[in-house]
Amino acid sequence: MKRNLLVVLLFLLGTAYLGAQTSLSGKVKEGDTGEPIIFGTVVLYQNGVQKGGTETDFDGNYNFASLDPGTYDVEFSYVGFQTQRITGVVVFDGKANKLDAELNSGVMLTEIEVVGYKVPLVEQDNTTQGATITSEQIRSLPTRNINALAATTAGLSSADEGSAVTIRGSRSNATNYYVDGMRVQGSLIPESEIDQLQVITGGVEARYGDVTGGIISITTKGPSNQFSGGVEAETSQYLDAYNNSLLGLNLSGPILRNKQGVSVLGYRFAGRYTYRQDDNPPAVPIYRAKDEVIKDLEANPVIPFSGSDFVAADFINNDDVEALDAQPYEASSLIDLTGKLDARFSDAIDVTFSGAYRNSENQFTPGGWRLLNSHNNPISYGENLRVNFRFRHRLGGSPVTGPANDDRRVSTIQNATYTLQAMYEDRSSEVYDPRHEFNYFDYGYVGQFQVDYIPVFGVEVDSLDN
Repeated sequence: MKRNLLVVLLFLLGTAYLGAQTSLSGKVKEGDTGEPIIFGTVVLYQNGVQKGGTETDFDGNYNFASLDPGTYDVEFSYVGFQTQRITGVVVFDGKANKLDAELNSGVMLTEIEVVGYKVPLVEQDNTTQGATITSEQIRSLPTRNINALAATTAGLSSADEGSAVTIRGSRSNATNYYVDGMRVQGSLIPESEIDQLQVITGGVEARYGDVTGGIISITTKGPSNQFSGGVEAETSQYLDAYNNSLLGLNLSGPILRNKQGVSVLGYRFAGRYTYRQDDNPPAVPIYRAKDEVIKDLEANPVIPFSGSDFVAADFINNDDVEALDAQPYEASSLIDLTGKLDARFSDAIDVTFSGAYRNSENQFTPGGWRLLNSHNNPISYGENLRVNFRFRHRLGGSPVTGPANDDRRVSTIQNATYTLQAMYEDRSSEVYDPRHEFNYFDYGYVGQFQVDYIPVFGVEVDSLDN
């Protein structure tokens, strides 16, 4: 029994250590004297949703352990001092982030002083090499592909826009992808649902295990405190021959609030449909036989001449071929659905359910098919489903949402966290002919032939009689 308890304790301590890597801490002081503010209130918000709260200690220090990477607003308050809110605080994944504050005493105590976050010139807890891209930066970049976003980091390269990335010369399969702390093998998420994208090219932490290339870690956006939504639509149908079209939708908001009006259960849902008539246009001219020429070749594939048969396709010339602006029969479509449900049972316990679904169809041209057989191009079909669950418990925190109590008792365990995570992922893919689709017995079927046998009689001379 003691051995089992020891194993469980070691597991919880190890999990708590890993979960506490992303943190936010600092010191709150008086602006006039520089004295530390004791038992000051510090509250953390993300998208208007309260994510946690704590109090400063006897030295004015505070600490938030086991945070999700992203952008937060931090509010500092104390009796007799003007409340201050610092907005746009970027919390980097795997870092011990620092944020100090100074509160001023004055007569305008009912107003909140809003201060913009200033990125520090020196990162005190940066032991890795790479870069972090926030959602604000993603919106300003001229690409929607995650690999293309990651390729803006020094040390990464890709053969083409959106293709697989290599990190410092490693193979592309040596790049590991993580979504909300869980390693994924299938598809990722739309860039509009990314709160933070971190690329690690060197100094990989032990929590990622054995990595030979690098890490691309994605943190998804969470629910908002107020109902919000957006619709996005774009198309190039009337501007070029490729017909790139996109339709996106996102919804976010609270489901349940507590008596103080704080959201304790919220959701975020997003969907996107993408269609491209030519998903990879080449830089060289595109030539294909004319439709009437192909129909004639299908009707008369062989030319008989002087007792011999010749392949009719060998006799086509320049007049039978035309140049096209886009590759024919190269259309692709993509459906992306993502969802997230956050439940906050208390200042110490939260549960997150999240998932993603992708449905893709891509018609492609095998080698040598473009000139005469592109109308029979096969279609690659794929589905990917991923569901995540996370239970997180912070130990030894100082709640700020409960009733005030001057009899403050310090917990034996401080700033410890354990996290339980699970993920289910299902992937399927297949390639089919658009003429036969999923009728498997039609593949390889040439036709039905009627054979008539006629008996033949004749005289055979026996050579032994001669």
